Amino acid sequence: MGTQGFCVPGSMPLDESYFDDAMFIGDSRTVGLRDYTDMSERADFFCETSLTIYGALEEDFEGVGTVKEALAQKDYGKIYLMVGINELGRGTTESFMEEYTKTVNTLRELEPEAKIFIQGIMRVAG
Repeated sequence: MGTQGFCVPGSMPLDESYFDDAMFIGDSRTVGLRDYTDMSERADFFCETSLTIYGALEEDFEGVGTVKEALAQKDYGKIYLMVGINELGRGTTESFMEEYTKTVNTLRELEPEAKIFIQGIMRVAG
């Protein structure tokens, strides 16, 4: 499966070049997107199984470095963030939301022109 046929809601299907300036940050679900599509030929992936929001920006991803290093070296127009399932049972809803907000705010600060896409996560609180 390639990137052909992806589309933004309310628009026409996207050309593959849409992902040339995209960064994906995430857990095993993002690993699957990287490994089972050809999107990694266009976009940059910062993902690993069991990744959590805690430290996601400082994690050293084998072969590509940290998210913060990448943001200092390249301009991204789109950042996709998919974490949240591995936080189950860790901390409180408040501490999770605080860290998530901090991470998104840091991404916005480091790449102010980028569109940040928060990809759906499963509910982490009762």
